[in-house]
Amino acid sequence: MTRRRIVWLSVLVALAALVALGVAAAAMLPEVVRRAAVWRLESLTQRRVTIDRVDLDLLGGRVAVHGLQIDDRDEPAPLARADRITGHVHRRSLLELHVWIDDVVVGDTTLVDGTTTDGIRSMTEVSPVPVDSWTVQVVAFGEGSWVGALELTRAEDDTWNGSLSPEQLAAIQETGATTVAALVTANDPTESARAYPRYTLTADGAVMPGGGQVSAE
Repeated sequence: MTRRRIVWLSVLVALAALVALGVAAAAMLPEVVRRAAVWRLESLTQRRVTIDRVDLDLLGGRVAVHGLQIDDRDEPAPLARADRITGHVHRRSLLELHVWIDDVVVGDTTLVDGTTTDGIRSMTEVSPVPVDSWTVQVVAFGEGSWVGALELTRAEDDTWNGSLSPEQLAAIQETGATTVAALVTANDPTESARAYPRYTLTADGAVMPGGGQVSAE
């Protein structure tokens, strides 16, 4: 056998191996996606989640989830169940390391068709993360700097309220501060939370930026 034939034979064997590997990876991908979806939903909802199977059409960009069930913490009946959920995956978004899905249909009901986000709620809005308490630190800096914490009290409507004391205000003024910021921390003494809870910070009647849900993992 000539050297040239050996090279071409090696190339063909390598291509065959890559094709076989690609087929195997494509066959395993739905199970990988199913396990990842279960893990992510359980971390967001703090509830047991089961998914029977996931179908993927990589060429057509279609995904279908079969037998999704989210168990209730206290009741024997499930909190939510959907026999079939379908959607369209924008393949270009995968190149940007995130997943963009629209045309979401649950059973025979279209939830999202890509034209609007009205009515959509995040997982923490549907299932809020329990919070033991909050800590709010105020940071002021300019010519000098000052850091202090607010004394918070819990109201009957489950909001937490606090204010700067006269001494704290005087300390901030002494720094000649040009910037004042607040650091908000959710306290989790059990260290069991899998996601950071949403919050709304209001100062003198004005809603401050921030408060979005962020994964803790």
